[in-house]
Amino acid sequence: MVHLVDDGIDTGPILMSDNSIYPTSCKIPKDYENYYNSRQLQFYKKFIKKIKDNEKFDLKKQIDYIGNYNPRLSTNTSGWINWNFSSENLYRFINAFDEPYEGAMTYLNDEKVRIKSVHLHGGEIGGHPFSAGIISRHDKKWIVVSTIDQNMLLIEKIINQKNQNIINKIRPGDRLYTPLKNLDTSMSKKIKFTSMGLGK
Repeated sequence: MVHLVDDGIDTGPILMSDNSIYPTSCKIPKDYENYYNSRQLQFYKKFIKKIKDNEKFDLKKQIDYIGNYNPRLSTNTSGWINWNFSSENLYRFINAFDEPYEGAMTYLNDEKVRIKSVHLHGGEIGGHPFSAGIISRHDKKWIVVSTIDQNMLLIEKIINQKNQNIINKIRPGDRLYTPLKNLDTSMSKKIKFTSMGLGK
């Protein structure tokens, strides 16, 4: 969207806009960013062409009562995995902190690790809340992790503090877990960004 600048914050009339639906191939933030950038490039080409061709813009007033608030996120504060989430919510949450970000966080054998490259997997034996986070099987290039419901997670990357993928060192029976204090902090701290980056 391109709009005129007025005295408010993002309140000026709209000059030109473009709506689209993200394709189902988008899975992690990098996918969404690549699609968005491609669409934006095409959009601004059309916008500049209209200016060059001296075409008139049909100004549209912004509707101020449509919109919603989404919390700001910082991976190192907000990215702690709650293993009590459903399998689908775990899948979405972990993917939300994948590339270009550092990865969602949890613990494995008392070591803080980050998770990337996760897949939702059905067809296994149904889970139980007590088993959530337990590695049920190691399939060479990925691990199978139990959740609270009937699905499992397939995880290809468990990254340690040295930025190494330690997937080969993980054994069935190991558990991924997140202390309650980390979850409390991630839910209670309001993230603020300034022109200089993450605020205090």
